[in-house]
Amino acid sequence: MNPLLDKYGGIKEFGGYRHFTEYEISHGIYAEAAHCVLGSLHKVMVEDDERRPIRLVVEREHIGEEIGIMESVISEYMRPVYNLQLMDDIYTTTKSINSIHQASDDLLRDVEKAKSGIKYIRDLPKPVIYLTLSVYNALGTLAVSAMGINIHNCSRFNVWRDGEFTDMVLEDPRMSNVTRRLRYLYKGIYGIYPVKRGLFGR
Repeated sequence: MNPLLDKYGGIKEFGGYRHFTEYEISHGIYAEAAHCVLGSLHKVMVEDDERRPIRLVVEREHIGEEIGIMESVISEYMRPVYNLQLMDDIYTTTKSINSIHQASDDLLRDVEKAKSGIKYIRDLPKPVIYLTLSVYNALGTLAVSAMGINIHNCSRFNVWRDGEFTDMVLEDPRMSNVTRRLRYLYKGIYGIYPVKRGLFGR
């Protein structure tokens, strides 16, 4: 099935992420921005052929803004303070990481289902289809990176547990792959709109 026939491309609000920690919220903000890009692409998909070019122009600003949000989230939440905040309380840490893993697993499943339907997209310019695929790839990369977050007793983070301090560390994939995916989103915008570089922060 063509995923763009769904209002938000088959992706849940906030990507299905919850809000146990700021670190977890960052995943949700990123996914929500991608969710909104898919909403704009849905509007392009369901527009009649004559008005579709106009709809592309109307949605241009919104798509660019949402991709900018995705970029700013990565820049902000890669700062060490959010890793440390996640480690404040072992109960909250475990609850949040388990929640991130579950949401990421569900998100990846939704992404793969949606990507399998891209071949059914008809009557859209190739750059629009490319951008659609890039959004799903960005979400899939987020989910895979998030599923790599883990806690190990192998480094010097003092965390209070059961009445004493224990040394723990958060293993953070640093979202480098997620950041690389953003470049494809910007490239997708340039493919659709004949604009000079810099309009969307690049």
